[in-house]
Amino acid sequence: MRNVHVAIPLILLTCQTPFWTAQAHDATAQSDSCAGEDRVVGDVLDPTLDTTRKSAPIAAMKAQADSGCADASQVLGNLYRFGSALPGNPLRVDLSLAAKLLEQAGLGGETSAFRDLAELHLASNSPQDAMLPTQVYLWLQAHESTHPNQEQPKVTGYDADLLLRAQDAWHRSAQDDNAIQPVLSAYIGRHGPDMLAARDRLRELVAHRPSMSLATRPQINPKKFPNKSGYALLRVEALPSGAISRVAIESYGPTPDIAKQLLPIFAKATVVPFAGEEPRSGKLPVVIAASH
Repeated sequence: MRNVHVAIPLILLTCQTPFWTAQAHDATAQSDSCAGEDRVVGDVLDPTLDTTRKSAPIAAMKAQADSGCADASQVLGNLYRFGSALPGNPLRVDLSLAAKLLEQAGLGGETSAFRDLAELHLASNSPQDAMLPTQVYLWLQAHESTHPNQEQPKVTGYDADLLLRAQDAWHRSAQDDNAIQPVLSAYIGRHGPDMLAARDRLRELVAHRPSMSLATRPQINPKKFPNKSGYALLRVEALPSGAISRVAIESYGPTPDIAKQLLPIFAKATVVPFAGEEPRSGKLPVVIAASH
Protein backbone atom coordinates (compact mmCIF):
# COMPACT_ATOMS: atom_id res chain seq x y z
CA MET A 1 0.00 0.00 0.00
CA ARG A 2 1.20 3.51 -0.78
CA ASN A 3 0.78 6.46 1.56
CA VAL A 4 0.48 10.00 0.25
CA HIS A 5 2.06 12.84 2.23
CA VAL A 6 1.09 16.42 1.46
CA ALA A 7 3.61 19.08 2.50
CA ILE A 8 2.47 22.70 2.52
CA PRO A 9 5.40 24.67 3.91
CA LEU A 10 4.68 27.84 5.82
CA ILE A 11 5.63 30.47 3.32
CA LEU A 12 6.55 34.09 3.32
CA LEU A 13 4.46 36.00 0.82
CA THR A 14 5.79 39.36 -0.19
CA CYS A 15 3.99 42.68 -0.40
CA GLN A 16 2.59 43.51 -3.81
CA THR A 17 3.94 46.86 -4.97
CA PRO A 18 3.86 48.10 -8.59
CA PHE A 19 7.39 47.73 -9.93
CA TRP A 20 7.52 51.37 -10.95
CA THR A 21 6.90 52.66 -7.39
CA ALA A 22 9.39 50.61 -5.39
CA GLN A 23 10.32 52.44 -2.18
CA ALA A 24 13.54 54.18 -3.20
CA HIS A 25 14.18 55.54 0.31
CA ASP A 26 13.93 52.18 2.04
CA ALA A 27 17.39 50.66 2.58
CA THR A 28 16.01 47.12 2.34
CA ALA A 29 14.12 47.85 -0.88
CA GLN A 30 17.20 49.50 -2.37
CA SER A 31 19.27 46.33 -1.94
CA ASP A 32 16.45 44.00 -3.01
CA SER A 33 16.60 43.39 -6.76
CA CYS A 34 13.18 41.69 -6.54
CA ALA A 35 11.44 44.61 -4.79
CA GLY A 36 7.98 45.11 -6.29
CA GLU A 37 8.22 41.96 -8.39
CA ASP A 38 5.07 40.16 -7.27
CA ARG A 39 2.56 42.22 -9.20
CA VAL A 40 4.65 41.83 -12.32
CA VAL A 41 4.70 38.04 -11.91
CA GLY A 42 0.99 37.91 -11.08
CA ASP A 43 0.09 39.81 -14.24
CA VAL A 44 2.33 37.63 -16.42
CA LEU A 45 0.83 34.40 -15.05
CA ASP A 46 -2.80 35.58 -14.93
CA PRO A 47 -4.67 33.52 -17.59
CA THR A 48 -7.52 36.08 -17.66
CA LEU A 49 -5.28 38.84 -19.08
CA ASP A 50 -4.68 38.95 -22.83
CA THR A 51 -1.20 38.80 -24.32
CA THR A 52 -1.07 42.48 -25.25
CA ARG A 53 -1.43 43.45 -21.58
CA LYS A 54 1.56 41.26 -20.66
CA SER A 55 4.27 42.89 -22.76
CA ALA A 56 5.16 45.50 -20.12
CA PRO A 57 5.24 43.00 -17.21
CA ILE A 58 7.38 40.61 -19.27
CA ALA A 59 9.83 43.41 -20.06
CA ALA A 60 9.92 44.38 -16.37
CA MET A 61 10.57 40.78 -15.33
CA LYS A 62 13.42 40.44 -17.82
CA ALA A 63 14.94 43.65 -16.47
CA GLN A 64 14.70 42.31 -12.92
CA ALA A 65 16.33 39.02 -13.93
CA ASP A 66 19.16 40.98 -15.58
CA SER A 67 19.58 43.03 -12.40
CA GLY A 68 20.09 39.93 -10.27
CA CYS A 69 16.59 38.94 -9.12
CA ALA A 70 16.86 35.15 -8.87
CA ASP A 71 13.10 34.74 -8.50
CA ALA A 72 12.49 36.61 -11.77
CA SER A 73 15.05 34.36 -13.48
CA GLN A 74 13.27 31.28 -12.14
CA VAL A 75 9.83 32.47 -13.25
CA LEU A 76 11.13 33.34 -16.72
CA GLY A 77 12.94 30.03 -16.94
CA ASN A 78 9.73 28.18 -16.22
CA LEU A 79 7.79 30.29 -18.72
CA TYR A 80 10.25 29.27 -21.45
CA ARG A 81 10.25 25.71 -20.09
CA PHE A 82 6.47 25.23 -20.39
CA GLY A 83 5.35 27.57 -23.17
CA SER A 84 1.63 27.29 -23.88
CA ALA A 85 1.34 24.28 -21.52
CA LEU A 86 1.32 26.81 -18.66
CA PRO A 87 -2.05 28.61 -18.50
CA GLY A 88 -1.75 32.28 -19.40
CA ASN A 89 1.89 32.02 -20.50
CA PRO A 90 2.64 34.48 -23.33
CA LEU A 91 6.08 33.01 -24.13
CA ARG A 92 6.98 30.15 -26.43
CA VAL A 93 9.06 27.15 -25.44
CA ASP A 94 12.81 27.73 -25.55
CA LEU A 95 14.47 24.95 -23.58
CA SER A 96 17.99 26.26 -24.04
CA LEU A 97 17.08 29.68 -22.64
CA ALA A 98 14.95 28.06 -19.94
CA ALA A 99 17.89 25.96 -18.75
CA LYS A 100 20.18 29.00 -18.70
CA LEU A 101 17.69 31.07 -16.66
CA LEU A 102 16.93 28.26 -14.20
CA GLU A 103 20.62 27.67 -13.52
CA GLN A 104 21.05 31.43 -13.11
CA ALA A 105 18.24 31.40 -10.55
CA GLY A 106 19.76 28.45 -8.70
CA LEU A 107 23.16 30.11 -8.53
CA GLY A 108 21.37 33.22 -7.29
CA GLY A 109 19.94 31.45 -4.25
CA GLU A 110 16.69 29.84 -5.44
CA THR A 111 17.35 26.18 -4.55
CA SER A 112 14.12 24.94 -6.17
CA ALA A 113 15.32 26.23 -9.56
CA PHE A 114 17.67 23.22 -9.77
CA ARG A 115 14.66 20.97 -9.17
CA ASP A 116 12.89 22.72 -12.06
CA LEU A 117 16.01 22.30 -14.21
CA ALA A 118 16.18 18.58 -13.43
CA GLU A 119 12.53 18.13 -14.41
CA LEU A 120 13.13 20.10 -17.61
CA HIS A 121 15.90 17.70 -18.66
CA LEU A 122 13.92 14.61 -17.65
CA ALA A 123 11.08 15.74 -19.92
CA SER A 124 13.37 16.71 -22.82
CA ASN A 125 15.51 14.81 -25.29
CA SER A 126 18.51 14.84 -22.93
CA PRO A 127 17.27 13.17 -19.74
CA GLN A 128 20.81 12.19 -18.71
CA ASP A 129 21.46 15.91 -18.16
CA ALA A 130 19.04 15.78 -15.22
CA MET A 131 21.62 14.08 -13.02
CA LEU A 132 23.77 17.13 -12.25
CA PRO A 133 20.93 19.54 -11.30
CA THR A 134 19.32 16.76 -9.26
CA GLN A 135 22.56 16.20 -7.36
CA VAL A 136 23.08 19.95 -6.87
CA TYR A 137 19.50 20.35 -5.62
CA LEU A 138 19.97 17.51 -3.11
CA TRP A 139 23.37 18.90 -2.06
CA LEU A 140 21.76 22.25 -1.32
CA GLN A 141 19.00 20.52 0.64
CA ALA A 142 21.67 18.76 2.69
CA HIS A 143 23.67 21.95 3.27
CA GLU A 144 21.03 24.15 4.79
CA SER A 145 21.71 27.54 6.33
CA THR A 146 22.24 27.65 10.07
CA HIS A 147 20.62 31.09 10.27
CA PRO A 148 18.69 31.07 13.58
CA ASN A 149 15.65 32.89 12.19
CA GLN A 150 15.08 30.60 9.24
CA GLU A 151 12.77 27.60 9.22
CA GLN A 152 14.59 25.03 7.15
CA PRO A 153 12.98 23.08 4.29
CA LYS A 154 12.74 19.34 4.81
CA VAL A 155 13.77 16.65 2.37
CA THR A 156 10.63 14.92 1.07
CA GLY A 157 9.65 11.68 -0.61
CA TYR A 158 9.47 13.65 -3.84
CA ASP A 159 13.23 14.28 -3.59
CA ALA A 160 13.89 10.55 -3.41
CA ASP A 161 11.58 9.98 -6.36
CA LEU A 162 13.39 12.65 -8.39
CA LEU A 163 16.74 10.99 -7.68
CA LEU A 164 15.41 7.59 -8.75
CA ARG A 165 14.12 9.01 -12.03
CA ALA A 166 17.41 10.82 -12.67
CA GLN A 167 19.38 7.66 -11.95
CA ASP A 168 17.16 5.65 -14.29
CA ALA A 169 17.72 8.19 -17.08
CA TRP A 170 21.46 8.14 -16.38
CA HIS A 171 21.58 4.35 -16.63
CA ARG A 172 19.44 4.22 -19.76
CA SER A 173 21.91 6.55 -21.47
CA ALA A 174 24.72 4.09 -20.59
CA GLN A 175 26.48 6.60 -18.35
CA ASP A 176 29.07 5.42 -15.83
CA ASP A 177 27.99 5.74 -12.19
CA ASN A 178 31.56 6.54 -11.24
CA ALA A 179 31.37 9.72 -13.32
CA ILE A 180 28.65 11.33 -11.20
CA GLN A 181 30.67 12.30 -8.14
CA PRO A 182 33.59 13.98 -9.97
CA VAL A 183 31.16 16.12 -12.02
CA LEU A 184 29.22 17.14 -8.88
CA SER A 185 32.41 17.83 -6.95
CA ALA A 186 33.75 20.03 -9.74
CA TYR A 187 30.48 22.01 -9.90
CA ILE A 188 30.30 22.45 -6.13
CA GLY A 189 33.96 23.43 -6.08
CA ARG A 190 33.24 26.25 -8.52
CA HIS A 191 29.86 27.40 -7.21
CA GLY A 192 29.06 25.85 -3.81
CA PRO A 193 30.14 28.63 -1.40
CA ASP A 194 28.64 31.34 -3.62
CA MET A 195 25.32 29.47 -3.88
CA LEU A 196 25.07 29.09 -0.11
CA ALA A 197 25.93 32.75 0.41
CA ALA A 198 23.39 33.84 -2.21
CA ARG A 199 20.70 31.72 -0.56
CA ASP A 200 21.42 33.26 2.84
CA ARG A 201 21.27 36.77 1.37
CA LEU A 202 17.98 35.97 -0.33
CA ARG A 203 16.44 34.61 2.86
CA GLU A 204 17.60 37.68 4.78
CA LEU A 205 15.84 39.92 2.27
CA VAL A 206 12.64 37.84 2.37
CA ALA A 207 12.63 38.01 6.17
CA HIS A 208 12.28 41.81 5.97
CA ARG A 209 9.30 41.78 3.61
CA PRO A 210 5.68 41.98 4.76
CA SER A 211 4.25 38.50 5.21
CA MET A 212 0.96 36.63 5.33
CA SER A 213 -0.12 33.09 6.11
CA LEU A 214 -3.01 30.77 5.35
CA ALA A 215 -5.91 31.17 7.78
CA THR A 216 -6.71 27.45 7.68
CA ARG A 217 -4.98 24.45 6.18
CA PRO A 218 -6.90 23.49 3.01
CA GLN A 219 -8.40 20.02 3.04
CA ILE A 220 -6.57 17.95 0.46
CA ASN A 221 -7.82 14.42 -0.09
CA PRO A 222 -4.79 12.10 -0.51
CA LYS A 223 -6.97 9.69 -2.51
CA LYS A 224 -6.98 12.23 -5.33
CA PHE A 225 -3.21 11.75 -5.72
CA PRO A 226 -2.72 7.97 -5.90
CA ASN A 227 0.76 6.71 -6.75
CA LYS A 228 2.04 10.23 -7.45
CA SER A 229 4.98 12.26 -6.27
CA GLY A 230 5.40 15.79 -7.49
CA TYR A 231 5.28 19.46 -6.68
CA ALA A 232 3.35 22.56 -7.61
CA LEU A 233 4.36 26.16 -7.09
CA LEU A 234 1.38 28.49 -7.04
CA ARG A 235 1.45 32.29 -7.09
CA VAL A 236 -1.24 33.61 -4.73
CA GLU A 237 -2.69 37.12 -4.38
CA ALA A 238 -4.89 38.05 -1.42
CA LEU A 239 -6.88 41.08 -0.29
CA PRO A 240 -6.49 42.66 3.18
CA SER A 241 -9.77 40.97 4.14
CA GLY A 242 -8.07 37.61 3.73
CA ALA A 243 -9.93 36.65 0.55
CA ILE A 244 -7.85 35.07 -2.23
CA SER A 245 -8.18 37.31 -5.28
CA ARG A 246 -5.93 35.47 -7.73
CA VAL A 247 -4.13 32.12 -7.96
CA ALA A 248 -1.94 31.00 -10.86
CA ILE A 249 0.32 28.04 -11.58
CA GLU A 250 3.98 29.08 -11.69
CA SER A 251 5.66 25.69 -12.08
CA TYR A 252 5.17 21.98 -11.49
CA GLY A 253 6.82 18.64 -11.88
CA PRO A 254 6.92 16.07 -13.22
CA THR A 255 3.43 16.50 -14.75
CA PRO A 256 0.72 19.19 -14.48
CA ASP A 257 -1.83 16.89 -12.80
CA ILE A 258 -1.06 17.90 -9.21
CA ALA A 259 -0.99 21.62 -9.97
CA LYS A 260 -4.32 21.48 -11.81
CA GLN A 261 -5.97 19.67 -8.90
CA LEU A 262 -4.55 22.07 -6.32
CA LEU A 263 -5.52 25.26 -8.14
CA PRO A 264 -9.27 25.26 -7.31
CA ILE A 265 -8.55 24.16 -3.73
CA PHE A 266 -6.36 27.16 -2.98
CA ALA A 267 -8.60 29.51 -4.96
CA LYS A 268 -11.18 28.92 -2.19
CA ALA A 269 -8.69 29.28 0.66
CA THR A 270 -8.26 32.37 2.85
CA VAL A 271 -5.31 34.05 4.52
CA VAL A 272 -5.11 35.77 7.88
CA PRO A 273 -6.43 39.35 7.35
CA PHE A 274 -3.68 41.97 7.27
CA ALA A 275 -3.44 45.75 7.62
CA GLY A 276 -3.44 48.21 4.75
CA GLU A 277 -5.41 48.63 1.55
CA GLU A 278 -3.12 46.98 -0.98
CA PRO A 279 -3.22 43.27 -1.91
CA ARG A 280 -0.27 41.05 -1.08
CA SER A 281 1.03 38.22 -3.18
CA GLY A 282 3.74 35.61 -3.28
CA LYS A 283 4.61 31.94 -3.68
CA LEU A 284 2.91 28.87 -2.24
CA PRO A 285 4.92 25.63 -2.69
CA VAL A 286 3.12 22.31 -2.29
CA VAL A 287 4.84 18.90 -2.42
CA ILE A 288 2.97 15.62 -2.87
CA ALA A 289 5.02 12.58 -1.92
CA ALA A 290 3.70 9.07 -2.53
CA SER A 291 5.66 6.32 -0.79
CA HIS A 292 5.34 2.60 -0.13
